Amino acid sequence: MPADLLLRLCSDGRAFADESISPEARRAAARPLSAVVQLSGALASGAGARGSRAAKTVPVVVEELRRSVVQIRTPIGTGSGFVIDDEGTVVTNRHVVEDASTCTVTFDSRAISPGIVIFRSPEADFAVVKVALPTPDYMCLSERRGDSIAVGEQVVALGFPQDAGFNVTLGIVSAVQVRVSPRDNVENSRHEWVRTSAEINGGNSGGPLVDLHGNVVGMACWAIVFDGNGVPVAGMNYCIPHTVLCREARRFRAAVADGTIRVPTAEEILRGSHQPDEWDELDLALSLMCSRFRMRVVKKVPFRNSNRAFQHASIVSAMGDQLDIHVDSFVFKDGPLYLTMYCAVGEVSSDLRRDAKAMETILAHNLRLPHWNFALKDDRLVLRYSRELRLLDAVEILSAVQDMTLVLDAITSDEDSGDENSGDENPGE
Repeated sequence: MPADLLLRLCSDGRAFADESISPEARRAAARPLSAVVQLSGALASGAGARGSRAAKTVPVVVEELRRSVVQIRTPIGTGSGFVIDDEGTVVTNRHVVEDASTCTVTFDSRAISPGIVIFRSPEADFAVVKVALPTPDYMCLSERRGDSIAVGEQVVALGFPQDAGFNVTLGIVSAVQVRVSPRDNVENSRHEWVRTSAEINGGNSGGPLVDLHGNVVGMACWAIVFDGNGVPVAGMNYCIPHTVLCREARRFRAAVADGTIRVPTAEEILRGSHQPDEWDELDLALSLMCSRFRMRVVKKVPFRNSNRAFQHASIVSAMGDQLDIHVDSFVFKDGPLYLTMYCAVGEVSSDLRRDAKAMETILAHNLRLPHWNFALKDDRLVLRYSRELRLLDAVEILSAVQDMTLVLDAITSDEDSGDENSGDENPGE
């Protein structure tokens, strides 16, 4: 109801007879004010007309919600989470962040933000992370759903499993308010769960389980892969119920309201010591390469006495193209570390090496991009990229790989057009 119309409501909650108000608006305003308040409260909680909406298709639900789902990275591993307001509040599983105070949060848009863990539930596997970026796309943890989710209802699990990029699995609600045996999981046997056939893999933890109206009905947490006898099990995936999520969100907001928890500002998050370093960015870039370009890591050699930094890695695309990534200080012994990436283009014969015109044509491609260039490495022609590691972030590294694919595509198209032209010139051969 328009604000100016509400101002014309009299003390008993009915509108004055004002000719400037249209008949339709007058009929709407003729309701008691208490009824208007009740209606607005119902709409705010997701009830009323919103509850009668028709279910959407899975692609529509995914497209509406995917920008609210994030990947969370800490020194111990990765997980998922989702945004619950426009101020950068992200919820996830407590076991995703463990004891880490900071993390790196990656959005579906490829935006990356440092994050601070500001709340861990003392009872549930629930935690809250604050990010520096504004989050206009978020999921509302409304109280509407309660325990009304039905067994057999279709649900969708969203998240970032196995460092394979954004992923969706579809299933049904298999059971609600279910408990598990201590034999399956001692810690989780203390709580009630929503069980679903929507697959939950490593890295899905903390991601949302939603219905086909786009409402959050749970948070992905864990799965039984083998029973007590070591027999493989399928369809035993467990989520924190919606009611528990709402309870923990209320507990977090109450702690903020009474000053128990201080929420850092975006500037404090960005300027704090928790910012991701170059190794976090490199590791993130590697996982993004694998998901975006459908590559897989075939070799990863760590630095001596280091569990988190790699000195050499090789990844291979689905087409068999290999990208070698090196981190080393090749200019001065104690100088800054450089990230160098090589992609083999082909073998270079001794005749080609002596052909000045051919080499000039190849090296002319070096003018196309600022950082990639053709070079000779042993008996191979390679595309080479080299920059100081501390100057790069994950997005820049990923953009460099994108540039590499553009150059390779250009070379391939040149070769194809050359073959076609040679065929036109010699149709009889």
